[in-house]
Amino acid sequence: MAKLLSSIKRFIGESGELKATDCPNGSTFLETDTGNMYVFVEGKWLLKEEANIALRLETIRRLTALLEEAKKTNETLELIAESVSNE
Repeated sequence: MAKLLSSIKRFIGESGELKATDCPNGSTFLETDTGNMYVFVEGKWLLKEEANIALRLETIRRLTALLEEAKKTNETLELIAESVSNE
């Protein structure tokens, strides 16, 4: 299901400033003195490169779970088909 992205917050400031912790995932903070971009993911500010990796790992985890569920469904259908063909 698609998510509304208008609630994402975008911040800009210096590296020594405290970053907000009440942000939705995907919010960003650009450090003007370092040029580093941080992305808020699951309650943490991560460097953009680290955030990309974290989001990819989460996607892989979700896909793996979906594949496991599909495998179970397929095995169930195979058992039903065998049962019907044996009668």
